[in-house]
Amino acid sequence: MRSRICRYLLYLAATAAQGQDERGTYVTASHEEIADATASTRESVSKLLSDLRHEGVLDTGYRKIYLVDRKTLELEAESRMLQAV
Repeated sequence: MRSRICRYLLYLAATAAQGQDERGTYVTASHEEIADATASTRESVSKLLSDLRHEGVLDTGYRKIYLVDRKTLELEAESRMLQAV
């Protein structure tokens, strides 16, 4: 699930959901929207986003998810796909 959510956040960063402000690059999506898009529960998404925030990969603001460490996000997104090969 972690890799699916990281992939989805990176996907959003390439769409109109992406924005930029003084804090950096962010995407706009609710926990519910992320859960629906990644076949997860809202609670699981909230927990995972919280974990990623504590690890310094993401930061959050009002309806914004800042992509603080994009390289780590990309590695996480690819990790599951590499395991399947």
